[in-house]
Amino acid sequence: MFRVVEERARAIGPKRSAGATTFNIMGEFIAEATLTGVVGYGLGALITFIASASTPPGQSTLFLITPSLTILVIGFATALGAVAGVLPAWRAAHLEPVIAPGTALQSPEGRARL
Repeated sequence: MFRVVEERARAIGPKRSAGATTFNIMGEFIAEATLTGVVGYGLGALITFIASASTPPGQSTLFLITPSLTILVIGFATALGAVAGVLPAWRAAHLEPVIAPGTALQSPEGRARL
């Protein structure tokens, strides 16, 4: 998530300048981190189901998939994603708004410099 904040630093400034609050920006990054955790759970569950289905009948497996375990893991993945996103979200929300894009490329006469 730190990398995502770095990559989107140029987009955060205009959002802040347009009136986005720190709460809005933090919410965006925490939601993304939570979604990443849930998608990671989904992929892990899919791999687990494929592995358990590929086990020959009558042979024991090293894992047992139950509904209660599935609910527990979904909750854990969601919580872990949200917690992992708090610090990057806080850093993103406290970035200072930047000067409007493109103004640094203009000469004092108002013409664009190349």
